Amino acid sequence: MSHQVQFASPTANGLKVRHPLDPLSVAEREAVVSIVRAHPQFPIQARFMSIDLREPDKY
Repeated sequence: MSHQVQFASPTANGLKVRHPLDPLSVAEREAVVSIVRAHPQFPIQARFMSIDLREPDKY
């Protein structure tokens, strides 16, 4: 018995499909900064030293 598997094109629907652990894009980093800064308890003078993804635990 033969099975065929079809994979979605990396540009399906005109959108580039990214791996979940790819580095954040500039737009994603800007979104993170604006979301965190919008929190009322975030100090105005605080600066971001880095913004990274937290990798899931490996089992």
